[in-house]
Amino acid sequence: QSFRWISLAHVCQRWRVILLETPLLWRRLALLEDVPDITTMALMRSRDTPLALTARLVSDLGSPRLSTLAQVFEQSRRLRRVSLSIPLRILLSIDPLYSEPADILEDLRLSDSTYETGEARNPSFIALPEGLFAGHTPSLRRLEIFFIPVFWENPLFCPSIVSLTVSYRRGWGRLVGLFRDMVNALKRMPELRELHIDGSI
Repeated sequence: QSFRWISLAHVCQRWRVILLETPLLWRRLALLEDVPDITTMALMRSRDTPLALTARLVSDLGSPRLSTLAQVFEQSRRLRRVSLSIPLRILLSIDPLYSEPADILEDLRLSDSTYETGEARNPSFIALPEGLFAGHTPSLRRLEIFFIPVFWENPLFCPSIVSLTVSYRRGWGRLVGLFRDMVNALKRMPELRELHIDGSI
């Protein structure tokens, strides 16, 4: 739906030029399993415009979409909103996601899609590394984490957060840290106004 307006480019040559050369129209990136991928072209045509990324994948590590995701995260400095619903094993394999800072990122949603599809029957406990976005998200205000273990010491729990949602599989709460670790993490978020915790204690 992010690029439904592309059909308007067929109206006439003038419309085509205007639409293709307007960076704001290309700022919303949608990387979905059943939708043609034009992300690479959108990255180019959006120029330096801040980006909003939505990615929902259930494929394994061999998916060609992974190289596209890597291209996006090589430009993490441009990301303002990110919603990722992908298997954790894929999330851990995208190298630029851990090497590039996200200075203007305000909204981040992370979810392991194997839980959403019911694929995860006997999941193992693998925590998200501390180096996501090189540990640098100074503008992050909204953070939502679903079925991805994150230790309370992780830099993602940063002082700028206003809204925090954490939902884990039952039994994982004691593995990500002690109750005092959670309290200490919350103390590091003085701007926090909304807190939703499920399975984290």
